[in-house]
Amino acid sequence: MNKKITTALVAAITTFGVYAQAPAPCQGHEKHECAKKHEDITPQQRAEMRTAKMTKDLNLTEEQQKKISKMNLANAKKHEAKKKKMEKAHAKAKEKMMKEMEKNDKQLKKILTEEQYNKLLQQREAKCKEHMMKHKKHHKPHKMHGEKGKGHRHHHHGFKPAPVEK
Repeated sequence: MNKKITTALVAAITTFGVYAQAPAPCQGHEKHECAKKHEDITPQQRAEMRTAKMTKDLNLTEEQQKKISKMNLANAKKHEAKKKKMEKAHAKAKEKMMKEMEKNDKQLKKILTEEQYNKLLQQREAKCKEHMMKHKKHHKPHKMHGEKGKGHRHHHHGFKPAPVEK
């Protein structure tokens, strides 16, 4: 009987301690804000939070908690490593795309007259604004993975057309 009370007490204290430090649960449109808060959580914290929730929800024994905690930490570390690998791959792909866009833009600039090129730039800008306005009606702005503080994810990711020579 005492062992069960002790286990329950330890679980309650652990759960309270972890949840007291954890961000508030997501609600409605604040979900992307919640996701931002979760980005700063270490794999260790993520594993502790998951173990605490499972302990609370499933009434785990101490032995189960230890095993699940170890498993959750291993999984959280694997997840973090995969996430970093994907972010690097995304950055490389983005850089490659940017170089191709710049190359294509330089070719367009050589082919088009200055007036045609300026008209093309205006059309691109109008299309981008239209897309942003359409997207804003349905969703809150998102940020690109791994880019803190960035706004809408459908921007041209820093692409700048070749300057118009006068």
